[in-house]
Amino acid sequence: MASKPMWWAPRADIVAKRFAFLGAYPPCPWYRPLKDEFVAMTNVTPEEQEHFMNDEVRMFLAGYETENIRFTYGQDSPCPVGLKVNPSLDPFMRSAVERFKKVFIDIWRIRVYGYALKHDYSFSLTARAVAEEVVKRLNRLLCPLIEAETYDLADYGLNTLSRSVGAIQTSVKVYASVIAALKEEHLIGGQVLTLLYNMKVKVVVEKDMRDLQEIFEQHFFFRLDSSGYVLVEDLCPAFLSDLLPSIAKCGDYNSMMDSARINEGKITADWSKLDVREIEREKSAVVLRQLCATISFDSAIRDCMALLLEAVDIDILLRTCQAESILTRPIEEVSKQQLRRVSESFIKGMARKFPFVSNFKLSSVDECVFEMLRTSLLVNDAPSEPLDANNEKLFIDLLSLTYSPPAKIEKLIPVCVVDMYSLVFRLSLLLNTAIMYLSEGIFEIGLARDPANAHRACILSSLYRNVVDLTINLTNAIAGAVTNFASQMAKGESIDEVLKLQKDVVSQILAESGLNQWRKVTYLKRLVDLVSRLGVEGLLQSPTLSEEYYVILEDVESMQLVE
Repeated sequence: MASKPMWWAPRADIVAKRFAFLGAYPPCPWYRPLKDEFVAMTNVTPEEQEHFMNDEVRMFLAGYETENIRFTYGQDSPCPVGLKVNPSLDPFMRSAVERFKKVFIDIWRIRVYGYALKHDYSFSLTARAVAEEVVKRLNRLLCPLIEAETYDLADYGLNTLSRSVGAIQTSVKVYASVIAALKEEHLIGGQVLTLLYNMKVKVVVEKDMRDLQEIFEQHFFFRLDSSGYVLVEDLCPAFLSDLLPSIAKCGDYNSMMDSARINEGKITADWSKLDVREIEREKSAVVLRQLCATISFDSAIRDCMALLLEAVDIDILLRTCQAESILTRPIEEVSKQQLRRVSESFIKGMARKFPFVSNFKLSSVDECVFEMLRTSLLVNDAPSEPLDANNEKLFIDLLSLTYSPPAKIEKLIPVCVVDMYSLVFRLSLLLNTAIMYLSEGIFEIGLARDPANAHRACILSSLYRNVVDLTINLTNAIAGAVTNFASQMAKGESIDEVLKLQKDVVSQILAESGLNQWRKVTYLKRLVDLVSRLGVEGLLQSPTLSEEYYVILEDVESMQLVE
């Protein structure tokens, strides 16, 4: 490599002291040389040789020298340079084994160098992580070959094994070249990523390209919401050197930085002079605007809010669930196929108007929304103890949404924000279910025109007004919060500010609807529980409906559950 930069010597000194304190690691168990000489073969038929040599080749693949196969080493390198096969073996057998020489040497590099990288703390964390990944991938390739229990001697077992090894040889060669470079050149930090990137650019075979890309992606991450970075130019991956000013806040931009025109010039390699906060103030607004334009953030957050907050098309979802007869069925009775059908029907239909919704799917969760509100820190005076569980968990109680966004959009609309929005979605779902059941119940009583049902009609009408009042309060709060978010977003000057604005939306909704007070959450819970567990049939026939409703009203009076 080129001359060592200024940070190399201090780092080497620190690592040497730390490594000396840790002490030596155990000797490598792979390919330990056998000191015994080869045993001459006498009266062993070619078929018998074929049988035990097949097993010995597999042992060699697993990392061990055998009675009849050994490595030969040169004087100027610890790496093996060839194979030594028992000369008393059949010439055909020796030739068949020697065909494995190149792949055996590559496997030696991966196993022995990988062991050193794993246990020698003088290597950087990035290099050791990549080495561990390479060793895991090698084991996944070799295990099916090593552990195979049967082979067809009629098809010459070693020829069959040779073809199987040949199918993975290119991947093994790529892995060996990566791990040898890490070990021999002592690469650290971004130099490791530069190596992987350059190798990926140079290869032409698609399979090799895919192998390198997977390792590269496994170990190349920049966190958007990190509080700051200390950057050293020489340790930055070469392909990102022009982007150092913006990497302080986020990464993975490619050509975006060029269009933002904030990558002119190089940042100093003297990290002690780097002011991360100043970089953030100067660049974050530009990065935010460019990022929003690149990933269509405005339309994505609009679609999210339409689905999760404004509950657009929620009546269609309820009707679809009703058609499947699963809305108030116990959760264990709802099949995955039914849930998938409902999800595909609802999401595909809504995605025609709101394309970003295609990144969601309906799913069931383990906790009801009220238990999640209790532990969310969004509601005042929430009890510390878990809520009493209902006798049976209904599908509607546990219905939620799973969010699987593209990597780029997740930086600006993270999963934690969507989880908060899902609380509002689930409340709207329960309220609209209650309204639907009460409307159907009142309609059925009206059709019957039976004077005996007059009292029940009054109870249902009163319940309906209570639920509708809660729904209107929540809907008005949502409309106000969404409008306020849109106006504040226009003034947003940093990525952190945008994330905070998104999180504040739910707090504002709960505050303006009164659902930031536990007593009102309890009131809502008891109303929707009563309606959803009775269903339309129960609302029309339950002998205890009046009694249960009056208990709720008495608690409203005594506990002042609503203002």
